[in-house]
Amino acid sequence: TTLVRLIRILFRLQHRYESNELSEKRYRDRMEKLRIAWREQLELASRRCVTPRYQNRCKLRLKHDDMCWVFLSHDGVPLTNNEAERSLRSYVLWRKGSYGVCSHRGELFRQRILTIVETCRKQKLNPLNWLRAILEATLNKTSYPLLGDFKAACQ
Repeated sequence: TTLVRLIRILFRLQHRYESNELSEKRYRDRMEKLRIAWREQLELASRRCVTPRYQNRCKLRLKHDDMCWVFLSHDGVPLTNNEAERSLRSYVLWRKGSYGVCSHRGELFRQRILTIVETCRKQKLNPLNWLRAILEATLNKTSYPLLGDFKAACQ
């Protein structure tokens, strides 16, 4: 459909811009034209789709359309949220493999452990070493190591 074609054009433009094939001005001009075409197609689809289900999806997308284009007005906001989804993947797989948890404490444990693991991964640290340091501090009744201090000690 036309909306799918517009999405393909969007990613093609983004890749060309990232590989320096397009100047910033040309990139922004084309993205603005694409944004207008996208909105027009959503408005058309919200009136003409044969099923109410898709009409309602288009109406909802129109209602929140500005959020889809934040990456153009705010530097550092990526086009996709792939990094965030990758960070959540281990949590989703753990939950799926264990069929959920039976207690609130179990859920808190899982959230905290995975937060530690992902934070260490992003800092290029071994999460087991940091967990070991936390357990040693608990057993020795000393203060817990902060990630910043731990990172400095590892370098």
